[in-house]
Amino acid sequence: MPSISFTGNDSIIFTDAANPGGVPLTDFGDGDVLTIDWGADISTTKVGKNGNVINARNAEGDLADVVIKVLRASDDDVMLNQDEALYLQDPPAFICPTITATKMVGDGSGGIIRDTYVINFVTPKRHVNMKENVSGDTDQALAIHPYTGICNPNNSPRTIG
Repeated sequence: MPSISFTGNDSIIFTDAANPGGVPLTDFGDGDVLTIDWGADISTTKVGKNGNVINARNAEGDLADVVIKVLRASDDDVMLNQDEALYLQDPPAFICPTITATKMVGDGSGGIIRDTYVINFVTPKRHVNMKENVSGDTDQALAIHPYTGICNPNNSPRTIG
């Protein structure tokens, strides 16, 4: 029998100083509402003289670019914007949020597996851009929040189970 993968009912939980229990984000627009991109390899391998293999852990591989796309001026946008303001007011006193993203994966037989990513030490990367468009571009109704975060360097950022 072939393998089947159904997805849906995913969740994104934003945990910060004002919301230590975490807040589920729900004010999404269209398309990709969350992306987590790892910008570097987690290790480097080279082959030396006589076929000797050298491998080194690259800590930069734990650094992620995270983008959250929500409806502009929604409750989620206001909360994320307040978090950015707290960072800008006093970076040394800023309490870094955590983002927990869970993808629900069904096997076609009623079984559900959670595919969860946890990103820690989340900090705003850039301000939210603004767009005004008179040709019906729906992106002008979205707030795209770019962040940088890391996974726990001693564990995979991803748990399947």
